[in-house]
Amino acid sequence: MSNHSLLNKERDFLELNKELEDKVKSLMVEVDTIISKQEDVIRSPRRPSYMRSRRYKSKLKESLPTTESDEEQLSDSNDDDDDHVPVEAFLKNGHFKERTSEEGCDYDDTDGHDGSRKKKKRSTKETIIRFLKAQVTRLQADLQAAQYESKKKTESYKELEGEIKKHEQKREKLQNQLASQKETILKAEVSNNELQARIQTQNAEIVSLKKEIENLKKDLKSLNQISSNSDLRLNRSLEENEKLRSSLRTSQAEEKELREQIRKLQEEKRLALKNAEKQRTDIFQAFKKQTQLVDNLKKQKAYLEASKEIQFIEEDFTRLLEWKPDKV
Repeated sequence: MSNHSLLNKERDFLELNKELEDKVKSLMVEVDTIISKQEDVIRSPRRPSYMRSRRYKSKLKESLPTTESDEEQLSDSNDDDDDHVPVEAFLKNGHFKERTSEEGCDYDDTDGHDGSRKKKKRSTKETIIRFLKAQVTRLQADLQAAQYESKKKTESYKELEGEIKKHEQKREKLQNQLASQKETILKAEVSNNELQARIQTQNAEIVSLKKEIENLKKDLKSLNQISSNSDLRLNRSLEENEKLRSSLRTSQAEEKELREQIRKLQEEKRLALKNAEKQRTDIFQAFKKQTQLVDNLKKQKAYLEASKEIQFIEEDFTRLLEWKPDKV
């Protein structure tokens, strides 16, 4: 359950990082839009001279103080990083638009009006650029904070994952030990059954030997009443009895040797299983280290690619700030 929640959190941080990158890209698009609009305003054609009237002079006097107050308001809003004011709101403000298209001004009348117009345009552009720089700085700070938080969560996730793997290894080790013990018990039961079968066989042989001995005794009793034939039969019976005893001793010795061989085989199997388990553990550890190395390399590659993209964005934005439009 904790592993699943950590994956969800990591996914949320990646989505937040992507949103911040999209905001930076959209801000760059807005900068391009502002520059293009400024170029359009500079390159817009002037109205004919017959459109000039007294209305321009009165509106010019009204617009100058308003423009200065708007510039101060925009500069104050630019210093506040917590207010995300869209750039289009400032572009839609009538005080930042060029009034040449609706007022029909002739800027060639006096040099003072021309200088005032250029100064006003320059001040407006500088104010907008400061505002955009502040927005870019804030977005970069948010991006760095999100990346740092994502890195912390990733490290915590790795630690928890390592603990889970350790517990899994312990569980597997205990299961292997339990399986080995069960196998040993089964082998002992099989060996016990074999010994029981051998004991039963030996008991049957002993019973048969006892029966034979009883028969021999009967024969001896009958042979005592006979002459030398009975003595010969007795000797033969004694010889057969001795052979049976020697065969019994031989079988007991063979049984002992077989038990020793079985014990040695069991010991060799146990050592072989132990070595195989050790080799498997070593291979698993090596595979785990290799997997962690590959994951670290992938993350380093992703981080380098993200750094390169941010560097490209900063270089484009710097070139954009250094670019100067052609004067009309």
